[in-house]
Amino acid sequence: MVLDFRTSLQTDPRFSTKPRTINRTFAALSSVYSEALYRGELKYNPFPGIGNIKYKPKIKEILTPEELKSFFKREFFPSETAFKVFSLAAYTGLRMSELLALHWDQYSDGTLSIDRAWKTEHELGSPKWGKSRSYPLSELAISCLPEKTDSLIFHRNGIRLGSTWWIKNFRAALSNAEIKKDISPHCLRHSLNSNLLLAGVSPFLIQHYLGWSKDSSLTKVQEDYTHVKAEHLHPVADMIDSLYSVSERNNIIQFRKIE
Repeated sequence: MVLDFRTSLQTDPRFSTKPRTINRTFAALSSVYSEALYRGELKYNPFPGIGNIKYKPKIKEILTPEELKSFFKREFFPSETAFKVFSLAAYTGLRMSELLALHWDQYSDGTLSIDRAWKTEHELGSPKWGKSRSYPLSELAISCLPEKTDSLIFHRNGIRLGSTWWIKNFRAALSNAEIKKDISPHCLRHSLNSNLLLAGVSPFLIQHYLGWSKDSSLTKVQEDYTHVKAEHLHPVADMIDSLYSVSERNNIIQFRKIE
């Protein structure tokens, strides 16, 4: 019965192209059956010997700085709010749960503090990995902030934006811009990371800007002895302006002095 169930999932159009999802489903079921066996509710576990479906992980695509500059035009987005939301996502690398939870008390004098995120549709909690961070915004990112009309930075008539709005508006913009790449909104975070790395920005600084859990290039001792503040991350903000700006100063990087 277990093998027949897996075969039915593999032939189901909704799952046939998602072997990773099937493997995760079977891993969860295996845990349930193992627990039932341990409690004596089953005589044997039917899952041992049933391995994962072999597949090649899908290569994630990104948008180059040139593609991003062509994509972020107001006419491609369903609304001014959508244009500003996804522009800010591109210029900060914020996750959806972090960006849609932004309140004005998290922003002050060009610096953004990420200390909360949506954990469910109705529950706020800490950011991923419990890792709060503060960093300076690029000039491009600051230009995406709307006028203050509510405690939420981005909302629709006082009501927060949700995941359905997020996906629907991004897909509409991709269609209007005639971008053929198979990408999701999270691609904007991948793109920022990749473009900064290719431009020569230190992975250590990118780690703190994007809120990674750790930097594998540092030893445990180095992590304990390394302390980064928001003002140390100005070079990252300056590089974002240099990479993504469409102005004439695009190719001239003038890093702000770090006191």
